[in-house]
Amino acid sequence: MIQRIFISSISFLLLLFSSSFAEVKGNGVQVKAIYQQPEQIEPGKIVSTSFLVSNHSRSEEELLEELALPPGWQKIVASELPIQLEPEEDQVSVVAFLVPVTSPPGLYQICYSLKSLQNHDIVASDTMPLVVLPVEKLDLSAEVKPEQVLAGEAYLVGLYLVNRGNYKVKVTLQVKSSPPYPVKMESAEIALEAGEFQKVDLEVKTDEKIKQRIRQILEIKAAPSESDSHFVPVTQTVSVEIIPRVTQRADLRNKIPSHLGLVYAGGEGKGNFQIEFYGCGSVDKNEKRKIDFLFRGPDLQEKSRWGKRDEIRFSYLTRQWDLHLGDRSYRLSPLTDRQSYGRGAEANLRTGKFTLGSFFLKSRWGDAGRSKVGTYLSYRPYAKLNLKGNFLIQDMNQLFSFQDYEARIYSLQTAFKTKKEMQLNLECGLSQSVKGRKSNDFAFRIDWTGHLHNQIDYSLERIFAGSKYLGYLNDTDYKSAMVGFPIYRELRGSLLYHDYANNLDVDSTKGTANREKTFQAGVSYSSAAGTQISLDYKNLAKTDCALPADYNYEESTIKLRMTEMRSKFSLSTEIERGRFEDRNKSTKSNDLERYSLHANFNPNHKSSYNFYVRIGHSSFTGNLERTKSFGISSSWHIRNRISLNLNYRWDELGLDRYQKQNSLSSILTYTFAGNRTLIFKSQWSDFNMGDGKAFAFWAMYNLPLEIPLSKNDGQGALKGRVYYEEESSKTPFSRVILTTQGAMAITDQEGEFIFPSLEPGTCFLQLDRSSIGLERVPTEKLPLIIEVKTKKTTEIEIVVVRSGRISGRVKAFFPASDTISGGVKRSSSDSLIWLDPDGKEGFEKENILRRIGNTLVELYDEKETLRQVTDQNGWFSFEDLRPGKWILKVHADNLPDQYYLEKKELQVELKQGEKKEVEVRVLPRLRSIQIIEEGEINNK
Repeated sequence: MIQRIFISSISFLLLLFSSSFAEVKGNGVQVKAIYQQPEQIEPGKIVSTSFLVSNHSRSEEELLEELALPPGWQKIVASELPIQLEPEEDQVSVVAFLVPVTSPPGLYQICYSLKSLQNHDIVASDTMPLVVLPVEKLDLSAEVKPEQVLAGEAYLVGLYLVNRGNYKVKVTLQVKSSPPYPVKMESAEIALEAGEFQKVDLEVKTDEKIKQRIRQILEIKAAPSESDSHFVPVTQTVSVEIIPRVTQRADLRNKIPSHLGLVYAGGEGKGNFQIEFYGCGSVDKNEKRKIDFLFRGPDLQEKSRWGKRDEIRFSYLTRQWDLHLGDRSYRLSPLTDRQSYGRGAEANLRTGKFTLGSFFLKSRWGDAGRSKVGTYLSYRPYAKLNLKGNFLIQDMNQLFSFQDYEARIYSLQTAFKTKKEMQLNLECGLSQSVKGRKSNDFAFRIDWTGHLHNQIDYSLERIFAGSKYLGYLNDTDYKSAMVGFPIYRELRGSLLYHDYANNLDVDSTKGTANREKTFQAGVSYSSAAGTQISLDYKNLAKTDCALPADYNYEESTIKLRMTEMRSKFSLSTEIERGRFEDRNKSTKSNDLERYSLHANFNPNHKSSYNFYVRIGHSSFTGNLERTKSFGISSSWHIRNRISLNLNYRWDELGLDRYQKQNSLSSILTYTFAGNRTLIFKSQWSDFNMGDGKAFAFWAMYNLPLEIPLSKNDGQGALKGRVYYEEESSKTPFSRVILTTQGAMAITDQEGEFIFPSLEPGTCFLQLDRSSIGLERVPTEKLPLIIEVKTKKTTEIEIVVVRSGRISGRVKAFFPASDTISGGVKRSSSDSLIWLDPDGKEGFEKENILRRIGNTLVELYDEKETLRQVTDQNGWFSFEDLRPGKWILKVHADNLPDQYYLEKKELQVELKQGEKKEVEVRVLPRLRSIQIIEEGEINNK
């Protein structure tokens, strides 16, 4: 049944032309992405694109830009200036950002939105589809590892192995340890699908006998199998210091991390204070319940460009349900209510495969008093299939062409995803007006994205919302299709088509009736050295069908783009030439041109510099006015406490109202002890229009707090003393570091320590060997195994003594002989001699000595076992030993043939501070030769 629905949906989609995640809106202000290359790029490149902002309302609009980028992506130049649009005015906004080299392959949505300065609502938005090209690459990173480890402990290293290629690969892991401590790994062979990652845990056992801090190096190599040999093997190095790990004391209460901020903002001779208190965290220890809150006031929106509205909100979240109250963005679905800001309440309940939710809100600013009630029910029968029904009631008093009635909107959604990176989203909606002038209309939306044969990326979208449809999308018809495909090796091609229309009934009271078609084709080449070259052809035809027509033009361009990416420097240049025809004015031009350059320089992790310049004709506005833009920004981190960001921007827009505009902004941050911060923002701008200069500032002192909540009941305590014992006297040992359960304690002058709050049960108490000095050792094996009891205090004593040493040599003995000549040894007696490394000339001693070396020696008592391998001359040494009876055992696996150990085990009694040397004798098995038959040898 599901397959039949899926095949029918695919056939329906092919008839409708769909595409790229673009969002359009038919209410007043509109945003339209200008889909320039690169739609397909490699990680580490700079992307530049444009958005056309149009005001089809009958009032002037003042808007703030927001560019939503994936985490880690970096804006080249950020704009803090608002956009001011007269009725029926268009303006182009150009944005540029850097895609990090660590971005995984796939399809991304870059959302550009406009927020009203008056009411915080997102009045319009659009998204640009961006495909980060897949590469044949493995990525191995150490996500979890300790910086310091107590000697003798086992520690874990958590590795993430990522297949950043576009098809399945089999990988073999190899680990090399220096010093050669034993390393355990669950599986050395891993199969990864495209884009899949797997966590690999390594357990490393360190050596307890070390006398000083050492740094252990783990070299982990991930190499593909022979069938996937074109993947380049990767190596990750992990360094761990083998000493005690000092951490903070365990806490008795669960605490919510929060911040208290005191703000002063203003400009142009006015300003005021504001208090902001917010936090987020877990209520209980198991993180099953969380809260999120914000309290901010009074309102500073009118005092400063950075002034924020007064807001109050609170959220309580559990695994089964969550509750949200106050000022926030409420959302349902793209065809009902994609996002509305207001004061209200929302509740969501999750049970099994069902999720039920509902919200109510009332707008606070702009359309003040407008209310909405939304509810939904979703059902997920399978992990990759989700079905959802939405219902919205809204008071439409403030919407432009509909007055004095209430609207009801229904929609059905489905989301389907396969293992082959294919995702299908469907939604159909119906709206009804139930008061005043009654009208019904419908809408549908289809998104289809994915990959074919691990090489072809595609994105299809279809949106239709009738002229009387009352949802978020309305009076819109949109079709789009995009495909990226390989041509030859690193050479790829792309095709793009868009068809957009609004004001479908050509109603003159709604302003323009835009009809827009775009076709784009391009090729791109990427080299392994980090250079990318692309060439694109684009044709844009845009017409206003309402009379009199505001515009009717066509633009065709060819653009060459070159990008260079190095470890610390990125450079992107564009050259665009083409022709322009204005059919309203009956004019043509073959001299359309645009040039741009973007640069990013990161000399180190503490500083960054960005620069851009653009000159040429304005983009996609229906005129040939020339524009110029220049911007530079930089950031510095000074002594890990001070950071400074500076941003300067100069624009000559070629518009009557704003011929030139300048802005200079800065952000200074100072971090005090305890993570308290002081942030100061300032901006100076000059619009070059009479009294167009403006200054705004914003300062905030941020104090981190922790709100204590529930108490951790049922804890236990551990206390004790550490003594140094010598000649039957015990001296308190101060400044000894002990750790257990992630908590730390240090002994005082009396040698006493305490862990006031520990989890009941078995704990392992470690003592920092470096804190007791050289040649000292506890009389008990570390870590100490202690049983912590609930609501009780366990007491212990630790005695430290002078450590001893047992060293020695494995010696090979041979029968004494009268002569040694030519490597032949003639025995004349049963006596034995030892052949040292300077043995007699002519005897084959090298082979014998090599075999005696590299022999496993084991030293153990009732508490622990120590092992080491002899050097090439047979020497071994066990340091920092406790006094007592030890047993020394040499394993015979590596002895020469026909030789044996004189004694399999040696008992050694070691006193405090004693250093003993032992001798391990290796003897030959003497055999007699019996002649069983006499005769002569005939040499004939």
